[in-house]
Amino acid sequence: MAGAIELASGNVLRIDAHGRPQPAKMGAAIRRGDTLVTGKDGELHVRLSDDSVLALRAQTRIELTAYRHHQRDDDTSVVTLAYGALRAISGWIGRRTPDAVRVKTPTAVIGIRGTDHETVVLLPDSPLGDSGTYDKVNHGATYLETAHGCIDLTPGQAGYAAPGKVPVVLPSVPDFFRPTANEERLEGLHERFWRNAGKVSGSRYGTAAASATGNGGKAANAGAADTMKGGKTTTIQGNTRLGARGGGLSATATGNENTSTNRVGAVGGQ
Repeated sequence: MAGAIELASGNVLRIDAHGRPQPAKMGAAIRRGDTLVTGKDGELHVRLSDDSVLALRAQTRIELTAYRHHQRDDDTSVVTLAYGALRAISGWIGRRTPDAVRVKTPTAVIGIRGTDHETVVLLPDSPLGDSGTYDKVNHGATYLETAHGCIDLTPGQAGYAAPGKVPVVLPSVPDFFRPTANEERLEGLHERFWRNAGKVSGSRYGTAAASATGNGGKAANAGAADTMKGGKTTTIQGNTRLGARGGGLSATATGNENTSTNRVGAVGGQ
């Protein structure tokens, strides 16, 4: 079992890996290969075993394409969003191996860095806007990638990937990113997870991943410092993101228009 449904409202459906549909009820198990569909008035919240959360808005279809959570380096979580809107809040897999967590759409791939983000896929006949993939970051950072290019997104930013085009950072967040009737259930989950994750011994998960963002100012790492070698908190400047893995073995900081990589001891002390 990959997870379970925590909220089911309106017209919602679960289709198993063999194509058998059944109502999506609260408490029902979710497994790899399952497809979840919401109707015009539907909303679904799913919590996976790594404590990540998937929140489907109305008229949305996703598939849990790949999922493995054994607290190892080969853990993975891949969701395919065919259409509609999805809010995803990363958990232990995103904290430990962020490169293993992705949202795939018909026009793009979204990768995360300890993230609470929202993805919208508009089909060609949508009245809401141009077709393609949109992503908005609430906390952490994402990248929006196509075969033609890749952009980084930080909190408060939204990006757009049109079919066959280079992704772009939008000048403002589109109006169709709006809260749902059950949005309050999701508020604060990202912060609480990272706060509690900082209390868990690094021996349980072996590797620490830190996420930090700032908009023109300082941003300290988001709660993983005590599991990193040396137990120190690292502060970075500007509109950046930071990922550290391997118990302090390496760290990469990426920001708008700059990339830097540091070797042993650069993050978390000696």
